[in-house]
Order: sequence, then C-alpha cells, then structure tokens
Amino acid sequence: MPFVKTSVLLLTLTLARWAWSQPANGTFPVDIFSPQSLPQLTVLVNTNPSNGDMYLCGVDMNGRYLAITDKNGIVQKAIQKKQPQMDADFRPNPNGTYSYFSGAANAFIILDTNFLAMDTVVAPIGYQIDYREIRFTSEGDRLIIANDTQIIDMRKYIAGGDSAAAVVVPSIFKLDKNNTVLWSWHSLDHFKVTDATQELLTASFIDFCHMNAIEFDADSNLLISSRNMDEITKIDSKTGNIIWRWGGKNNQFLLVSDSIPFSHQHAIRRTPQGTYTMFDNGNFGSLSPHSRAIEYRLDTVSHTATKIWEFRHNPDILAIAMGYVERLPNKNTLIGWGQNMNIAVTEVDQANNTVFEMAMAPGSYSYRAYKFDTNYIRSGLQQESVRSQSAGTIALKVVPNPMTDVAKIEWDVPVEGFTGLYLYDGLGREVSKIYSGYLSPGMHECTVNSQNLAAGIYYLKPLFPGLQGSGIKIMILK
Repeated sequence: MPFVKTSVLLLTLTLARWAWSQPANGTFPVDIFSPQSLPQLTVLVNTNPSNGDMYLCGVDMNGRYLAITDKNGIVQKAIQKKQPQMDADFRPNPNGTYSYFSGAANAFIILDTNFLAMDTVVAPIGYQIDYREIRFTSEGDRLIIANDTQIIDMRKYIAGGDSAAAVVVPSIFKLDKNNTVLWSWHSLDHFKVTDATQELLTASFIDFCHMNAIEFDADSNLLISSRNMDEITKIDSKTGNIIWRWGGKNNQFLLVSDSIPFSHQHAIRRTPQGTYTMFDNGNFGSLSPHSRAIEYRLDTVSHTATKIWEFRHNPDILAIAMGYVERLPNKNTLIGWGQNMNIAVTEVDQANNTVFEMAMAPGSYSYRAYKFDTNYIRSGLQQESVRSQSAGTIALKVVPNPMTDVAKIEWDVPVEGFTGLYLYDGLGREVSKIYSGYLSPGMHECTVNSQNLAAGIYYLKPLFPGLQGSGIKIMILK
C-alpha cells in the first residue's frame, strides 16, 4: 500500500458531558502567534527593571496586535491582525492558560500553553460581551462584563431628556465552563442613569456607567469600576447588594491627603497589603487634567480614603482612555498609560524612580500592560499538578485494535480540567491533535477514521496537567 501523507485526521467527536462553546460568528482561531515583528517599541529607560514578561494588546499603525516582550522590551512573540475589531486584555492566567478578547470572534479566547485556542467565553443571549475584563475564580468559573441597550424615556429623569434614549446597561455574569449563567448583577437594579458625571443626559445615546474592571476583595466580595460614574463600588458577591460606594455623585468616603478626586478611572485592584490601586485617567479631576497611578488605604468604619502613594509622570501624561496599574511582587509598580500620545509603559521602584520606560509609535497604544514572571504559566501548571496528583491516571482504550477503518476511543478522566489527546507516528511526530479542551470527570468517547493514514504503528497519548497517562499503541492495517 503506497504511503499517504497525513494532513488531517478525520474524526467525529461524541464527547459525553461536553458542551462546546463557539464564538458568536462561528469561527474558532487556532494558532495565533507568529515570529516577532510587532509592535514598534522604543525603550527610553532601562535600569534594572524587575524580572518578567510584559503582555501588550492594542493598536499600532499597521492594525491590531498581541505581543509579549521580555523585561527589556524586546518582543518575544507577536501577531499583527489587520481587522477593525478590537482585541484586548491579553494575559496568562493562574490555571495555566492564556486568554485575550477577540473582537473578530466576539468572545474571550482561552489558549493552551502552545497558544492554541481551546475554549471560548461568550455572553448570554441578548447581551454584548465587553472586551475590558475577564476574571477567573478559584473554582474555575469566569466573571465577565456584558452590555445590553435599553430604550428609556429620559424625560422622567431630566428636563429635555429624549423620550426614547438608547441607554447602554452593563451587567456582570458569573459563568461556568459551559457558559451557563451561575450568577448575575444588573447595573440598573442598583444604579441610576443620572449617576453619570459627565454624560450628556439629554442625548439620544447614553453610556451612563461604562463598567471597565472587576476585582476580588479580601472577603470574596466584588469591586467594580464604573468610568462614566467616576465610582468604585463594592457589591456582595452572593446577594448583589451594594456594600459601599466610593467616588462620583454617591461618594461615601472622605478623601484624605489628596485634593484631586479620581476621574474616569480604570483598573481597580487590591494589593496583598489590603490597599487599593487604580489608574486615575484624570479626565475631569482637576483644572490641569493629567493621569496618575494612585494607591489608597480605606477605612470602612470612619469612611475615609487616604492616599498613601501616587506616581505622576514628568512631564504630565493625559491618557484620555484605557490604562492599568499593577503592583509587582518586588513592590515595584508597572503602569500602562493606555491611550495617550506615545508612552506605553513605565515601571517605578518603591522610591518612584523610573527603572523602565517604553514608548510606542504615535497613534499606537495598549489597552492594558501586564507583567508576569516568565515561569508564571509553568507555576500555574505545577499548582494544578499538586492539586491533582492523587486523582489517578487517564485510562485509554481503542476498539478495535488493530483497526482497518474506524475505531472507538474510550478515555476515563478522573478529574475535571483541560485535557489534550494527540496521535503520533512511529517516529514520534505529531500526526494530529484529536482533542483539546475542558472535560468533566468520567468516561468520554470519540471515533477516529483512519482512511487518510498509512498502515503502520501509531501512538495515542493524553496530556493533562498533573495527571499521568501512558500512551497506547494503535496498529492500522490496510
């Protein structure tokens, strides 16, 4: 029988207990990364920055991009995407995956350690998923922001209001791995459209809230940032009730050691020390608008918010939109300046000395800038391994074996998690990825058609972080 070069392994997956989540437009990106070439970066300061890789995602002069640089700003991986849709929030995650928002797919894409798409996170029907934030709980659930547009008679709330104003209404959804809604929080159940600070409320289109961040507080309740309300809100993660409101028209905190209220902020985050950092865009905070990274200590008994640190660039930078602040493990601070003239990232030490700064070409920006230890993903996989080592092994069975046409693969997964199933030829070369995705515990099945495979010996091997699974030999007869 002549050798037939294998290009695609035809198979029909009938995986029990698995609901595949497709992006809204039906496409599913595969390998997104190409050799380094983008974006155009210029390092301005480089004096002993902290170790780690930076993750950037945004717009440059040639289109959209995703990029990873080393601590010196040298691009390690990047892709240019010539598309009008927004990509955002590219980062690694504690569970050993990567994720980013794909505007083309209208979904958050979850990637494995080889940057191959393995899952998607989409909004419930009737909602538009928001690209600004996805957070993963310790149980593996996902928190997203999603919006719907409601027609509201604003004449009831403001003189001269539009009788049929289109109002963007954000909600928070907690989703499981099958995109099933476990919990939701709807802004108009708790906020008023008139809570907006700078929106024209007589307009026909109103973005009153513009939610842009979700954070876990120490007590597992949630913090949310609403840019167009100039407000950080703490909500009960079970009941949805508001615990407190900070900033904006409904502010409950006295500002201490700071004369400038934050304005149109981004990136509320809690530090390990119990303080709160954010990126204060400063669009309307002072008579000389400027952006800054800022840290507060909150006293929820006396209701005071005390500024304990800030970094203001010299000369001033005004990021009209976007931005991020991240307290690093060595207590340096990474600041992503969002949409401004051209400064992309600044890293400062505890004394506010700039140890790294990088610029982009004019017109380019990154929605956020993250920094993670180079071994962050590996550490996440090791943690998963420790959690799962006692759970057993993945058992495989192929019937019939030897096979001549179609065979059934049975595999028993002892714990839920991201699982891969790969076929290799006798020389150890990967022939096909049979499956890569999230599986629940239990028995799963798929069928494999060998019509495009040459006769010979093949090896079927499972890959599951933290679990052992010896390969099984398959003989194909022709």
